[in-house]
Amino acid sequence: MSPPNEKAARMLDTSKTALIHTQPDSKSFHKQLATLCARAALAGIALNAIEDDYGSTIFIVSRWAMTRRFETIKDVDDWLDSVTGGRHG
Repeated sequence: MSPPNEKAARMLDTSKTALIHTQPDSKSFHKQLATLCARAALAGIALNAIEDDYGSTIFIVSRWAMTRRFETIKDVDDWLDSVTGGRHG
């Protein structure tokens, strides 16, 4: 059981994620995230953007028993390239 003052990670909708992320253009970030979610879904991978205990956005990908955490949207993009076999169009 976790201590009472410890926050649990919360799922965020993409519009809120775009607003709290440190990207200079939130519309651009929102589009990037939507594109990555679609690419991940086509590969059978779930991609979620969540807020950690410190208010930072992190990215969680999962498929079957594999789960990975990424700190930046660029890291997710690079990882998807590696697991899907190359650069997207």
